[in-house]
Amino acid sequence: MTVSHFDWRKFFVMCVCLILIFLSLGLIFGFSVMYADLTNVFHLTRIKSATIQGIYNLVALGGGVLWTWPVKKIGYGLSLVAGALIGCIGFILSSLASNYETIVVCTGIIAGAGVSLGFLAPFAIVGAIYKEPGFSLALVTVFGSVGQMVMPYVYEIFLTYYHWSGAFILLAGISLQGIPCGLFIHYSHKLLDTSEKETATSSNDVFGIELLADYATWLYLIITLVTFATVNFAPWFLVDQMVSIGYSQRFGAFLLLILGCANVIGRIIGSFLKLKLKQIPAIYNMFYVGPLLAIAHTLVIYLQIYGNWLIVACIVYGFGYGLLVAMLPVITFELFGSDKFQKAFTLVCIVLGLATILGNFTGGTIRDVYGEYDPAYKIGIAVSLLITIGFIVLTIIQHRRQRESDSLLHHGNVKEIPYRSMD
Repeated sequence: MTVSHFDWRKFFVMCVCLILIFLSLGLIFGFSVMYADLTNVFHLTRIKSATIQGIYNLVALGGGVLWTWPVKKIGYGLSLVAGALIGCIGFILSSLASNYETIVVCTGIIAGAGVSLGFLAPFAIVGAIYKEPGFSLALVTVFGSVGQMVMPYVYEIFLTYYHWSGAFILLAGISLQGIPCGLFIHYSHKLLDTSEKETATSSNDVFGIELLADYATWLYLIITLVTFATVNFAPWFLVDQMVSIGYSQRFGAFLLLILGCANVIGRIIGSFLKLKLKQIPAIYNMFYVGPLLAIAHTLVIYLQIYGNWLIVACIVYGFGYGLLVAMLPVITFELFGSDKFQKAFTLVCIVLGLATILGNFTGGTIRDVYGEYDPAYKIGIAVSLLITIGFIVLTIIQHRRQRESDSLLHHGNVKEIPYRSMD
């Protein structure tokens, strides 16, 4: 009876984590719909609008590490409650903004900080409560993709009926949905005792500094940085791109919905692959995902003038993006192991945040200088092909280290390997 109850509690905590990632990633990536509105309302250059979005994404994706001390003191649950309240305050203050700087502070920093734990916590919690969390981590990314698919339309509805200021107030209400999620996790603390104990004992190295002593870690982080700096060009700029070439904002939001649907399918297939092919390292999937993303960038460039044919580009783009994101936490878990996963994924989240700044700055600058986004997508083509080579090199490194580890174990000379080989 005890085991059955414990397993059901894990299941419900997993469900709450899925709700959290749905809301968090939806709030983060749905914000791209407001890009065009804020540009027009505050008479901003594209680079300034991209700065708002970049800072918001940087803090929201990479700011989870800022919650280390609160999580250590009061646990994930109550920290999530606090994050929901902070996000709500940030969005409400944004609704009262009269200038660009206020939006940067209130949305980019305050609201972003509130949302950030809702992005990081589901991965950390799921990684802690399951011994083999590969499939569960991939499933978390699926629900995050559903949020990315649904929320752009929610943003569009808010903007249509309530203007930009009213939209911020309604976003504040969505942020508050993190409160019941946090309370449920708080009262399920027995499942998280191990996780929180680990957080407390390792708080003086929350950034995983010791992992940076290995060049393979740097290679993985650099690949992640350039990948996510370019793969988000379409989700971030597609609405503005459509408006700038004569289509409606609603059509741009519709294309984001199509991209999001394909994204969900890609993540579901990625989760299914990991469930059925457990013995095959997740990193192998990157050998075909990179070229697929290169094709997607190419299609966006050449099909944009054909209107509805751009749907094809969005399907390919979203599918490749979905596979990529589904495998990211799984690859991280397999490379670093369960004992270092939280630290490693914290590093990955920081890199994801930096990638948003780099990508937004690059895309916004290209739009201001060239009057179009095509050069940005061409950069995306080159990067997509280069990361494929990078993942092949990383795989070779891991196989070599696995052989060295097996040799040491075979000869009874056991020592700690600084960078864990894949299972």
